[in-house]
Amino acid sequence: MDSLAAALSYLSKDLSATIIQALSKIDSKKAAQVLFRMGGVEGILQRIKDEEANLRKKLNELAKEKRKAISMDIFRQTLKDYFLSMNSYEIADLLVKLNLTIDEVISTLDVLDPEKRTEVLEVLQRNYPEIFRKLVEKGVGS
Repeated sequence: MDSLAAALSYLSKDLSATIIQALSKIDSKKAAQVLFRMGGVEGILQRIKDEEANLRKKLNELAKEKRKAISMDIFRQTLKDYFLSMNSYEIADLLVKLNLTIDEVISTLDVLDPEKRTEVLEVLQRNYPEIFRKLVEKGVGS
């Protein structure tokens, strides 16, 4: 009966009603059981469809996050390449002129190689002590 209920759930409403009606002429008790199980099967199918929709949504969100991460990697590499052509004073001055938040300055410093980062921090310490102090408070340079 479970198999019959599942099979009838996939048919059009008219066709499944015709088959149930024919079954009720043969055995009304079995027809009632099939109808009851069809309701359960339809509930299960609806839950499966809902879960499929949720999984598709999550998959789209994951794909979006992956695209963001790839874009951020490209941005970081481009920034790193740009900084290769600059000296430590130019980088420090640029960080100040861009009026970045301390967290943005930290993220920017993270793309530099350790030696260049140390040089930039030294320039910030000499020329922009307030920014350097805020960086130290955040744990940078210590």
